[in-house]
Amino acid sequence: MTGFNRKFGLPGRLVLLGALAAVLLLLGGMPVHGAVKYLTQGSYIYSVNRDGSAAVHRYQGTARRVVIPEILSGRRVTKIDSKFLQDTSSEVTSVVIPASVTTVSSDAFRTQDGSLTSVSVSAGNTKYSAADGVLFDKGKATLIFYPTGKKGDSYEIPQTVTAVGARAFQNASQLEAVTLPSGLRSIGTRAFAGCRKMETPEFPGTVQSIGKFAFSGCGTIDSFTAPKKLTSIGYGAFSGCTGLKTLKVTGSAPALKIDGQAFFGCTALDRVTFSDRVTSIGDSAFFGCTALTEVTVPDTVTSLGLQALGYATDEAGTDESAVKGFLIVGKKGSAADTYAKSSRLLFRNVFNGAVSYYDAIPDQVTLKSLTRGVATLTVKYGKVPQAGAKYQIGLKQKGKAFSWTYTDMGTVRSKKFTKLQEWKTYYVKVRAYRVSHGKRYYGAWSSPVASVIVR
Repeated sequence: MTGFNRKFGLPGRLVLLGALAAVLLLLGGMPVHGAVKYLTQGSYIYSVNRDGSAAVHRYQGTARRVVIPEILSGRRVTKIDSKFLQDTSSEVTSVVIPASVTTVSSDAFRTQDGSLTSVSVSAGNTKYSAADGVLFDKGKATLIFYPTGKKGDSYEIPQTVTAVGARAFQNASQLEAVTLPSGLRSIGTRAFAGCRKMETPEFPGTVQSIGKFAFSGCGTIDSFTAPKKLTSIGYGAFSGCTGLKTLKVTGSAPALKIDGQAFFGCTALDRVTFSDRVTSIGDSAFFGCTALTEVTVPDTVTSLGLQALGYATDEAGTDESAVKGFLIVGKKGSAADTYAKSSRLLFRNVFNGAVSYYDAIPDQVTLKSLTRGVATLTVKYGKVPQAGAKYQIGLKQKGKAFSWTYTDMGTVRSKKFTKLQEWKTYYVKVRAYRVSHGKRYYGAWSSPVASVIVR
């Protein structure tokens, strides 16, 4: 015991609890670490950053021109939070960013009614700049925000810009023409999403990446040729571009990855050209491209995701299935061949023109029952839904060196094996097959089931 404990005879645990209570009392009224406490001054709701500066959270005034103050309650304003103008009751048309601000969060100036027409930056700001009402970083290398209410149906991005930021032009529905700068390298997430009137821009060859949903819902874009330095087309990048008719990838380098749902729901897309640059096509990349009936896939493509090609929702909108008659052209034994077979699509060998009718492949058979008798085994199995399906059954004795023996059953869905050896274990499996253009196409085997034959 310490001297204090010995003097007053207090147990160590009680002393510890008392010390904790004292600490809690001392900290009473202080916010829990990580919690945000919002304060109000005039038309601004703000919070205090760890360094003591202020972050403006919401504007709740009625002015149409909002000049954000540099000081709130004696604190220097350094940050503008996301959705700063979300709850304002007025139609804000312009915002002035003070010189003190070093961080503007995503969607800070997006309004519910799209009324904002201009953003400007006070002189002396070291992080941001503005030109013609559009927000940039200081060196105008990144275009950060284009006001959705800005007048005019065309815009030419300055030649200094190398990156269009996330959501920069999102829902600028009045824009019909955007000129991209010759040195552009990246287009961010949802950069042009919802620009429903925007016509096909001319992509400079310097573009290396197109972000997630970058052009989603741009219904008037009618063609896309991959820039020569492009390495990735992001998830959902052109999804819902219902006017897109042609996609072309040329050249042999650099490698190009097409992410999932990149062209999801491009219902007018009927011509796709892939060069050896393409290495992977993600899940549902071309799902719902109902005008597309044939795609040649180079053998440089080593990965095709689930429902990457040749899938759509049925007319009732309730079932996702392979498109009847969809044709994949490629090298026999390639990833494209494997994908076509697993998806039950037609496949044509690019070298000799031979067609594999994988759409004839039936479903997997389900074993219903195995009944043992004296040196006999009776097997019953289910029916697959595909018309014209026939069945094949396999039998193997455990421990025997020879392999499976197979019996074609036609349309019969039961089989009685006789003269089996007593007290031996036998394995049984069944599969369905269909004949198309003179060739058998087998479904997957049922899982082998073991049974011991009794006396």
